[in-house]
Amino acid sequence: VPVALFKDFRYVALGHLHRCQQVAANMWYSGSPLAYSFSEADAAKYVLDVTILPKANPTVTKIPIQPVHPVVRRCGSFEDFFRDTCNAFADCRNAFLEISCTDTCLIENPMNQLKSRYPYLLSFRQDEALRREGLSTINERRDLLQKSKSNLPSEEIFEAFIRDIYGTLPENFEAEKALFVQTMTDLQREMQE
Repeated sequence: VPVALFKDFRYVALGHLHRCQQVAANMWYSGSPLAYSFSEADAAKYVLDVTILPKANPTVTKIPIQPVHPVVRRCGSFEDFFRDTCNAFADCRNAFLEISCTDTCLIENPMNQLKSRYPYLLSFRQDEALRREGLSTINERRDLLQKSKSNLPSEEIFEAFIRDIYGTLPENFEAEKALFVQTMTDLQREMQE
């Protein structure tokens, strides 16, 4: 909608956008009073105090809001947060927190380990470790497929696939493997007939 359509209004209060912003001299988005996602982390929030007097331009004053639990994102290694010997993350202890972990190895159960120090921790991202884990898994799969061209037993490919999907072999794996081998044998027999 063109801003010019609102030129005859002294003040236009717009809604829905989460960030406080002035669109034109007479048009404002107040923004949301609180951050509702980590994409708004560390964003300043305001209430607008608007004074409209007869025959005068309105005055708009931005009043900052200090939430009880700010929404913040921080980045670092697991040890940085777990030990925090320098109190570098002291400001995060009362915040709704998302941690982006820079470690290249997956951390087991990080939320439980960090909750005592950061009780409002909501998200622990391990993107780097997952990316590396995914690349190594892809490379392992490629190696297996290359070997399979040189008659690698299909049971080994099946086992690698199950490990890849579940991270480990299930308790009943031997029964599943036997069923797979029987199915492969039946298929090979059908193809030869």
